Amino acid sequence: MRLAILADIHGNDIAFEAAVNDAITQGVDQLVCLGDVVALGQQPRQVLERLQALQIPTVMGNTDDWLLNPQPWEIVEQPGQDLEEARRMLAIELWSAAQLTDADRELIRTFPSTLTINLSDQETLLCFHGSPRHYSDLIRATTPEEQLDEWFAGQRATVLAGGHTHTALLRRYQDMLLTIPVAWGFPI
Repeated sequence: MRLAILADIHGNDIAFEAAVNDAITQGVDQLVCLGDVVALGQQPRQVLERLQALQIPTVMGNTDDWLLNPQPWEIVEQPGQDLEEARRMLAIELWSAAQLTDADRELIRTFPSTLTINLSDQETLLCFHGSPRHYSDLIRATTPEEQLDEWFAGQRATVLAGGHTHTALLRRYQDMLLTIPVAWGFPI
């Protein structure tokens, strides 16, 4: 099976369409999305419509969950933080949320926290956003094995695939391959 993994589309339908077209050109049998589909981009509804039309299995991301009940977050001054940038990001997130209909939110509500895809009789792919434990966990190349043990407790797959960090990763964890895709659709 040839599989294309998409992640962190963030409402960028132009990039999403290009990725889907490339996958089709490459002869991919199935696409899967690792979450954060809509928020922050210029085409939130178009991305969701394309995702649904193509019946792409999708896991829940942190921004997907936020869109189910969007609430302004508190902007707190911190060293090195650009307050104007934080205000701009909040405004973009709220705009993204305002574009969605109740039906759009019902679709997002169906995204599971993890998906397991059979790659062959003996190989599986476990899909998640941050980690199988929580969509906001940040897996890095430097994440200690002990932390991964906690986040992946009870989980087994040939390949573990997550999104959220917007940083490419390919790493061995126990006898499994842990990956975070290279490309992402963040439009800013």
